[in-house]
Amino acid sequence: DAGSDGLSSHWEARVLQGSIMAALLVEPSLIRIDPITLAALQDTGWYSVNFSRAHSLV
Repeated sequence: DAGSDGLSSHWEARVLQGSIMAALLVEPSLIRIDPITLAALQDTGWYSVNFSRAHSLV
């Protein structure tokens, strides 16, 4: 799902399978809010996250 510049707005699905930020969800019932996504949201400065709510990836 990368653009012509090679950049993507989603995590690489083969690395973070099951993450809510993956471009393709193989099994929608297995969507996870993973610690990497939570950390990225926190790093924006727009969100305060609770890491105890993170799910492990499939």
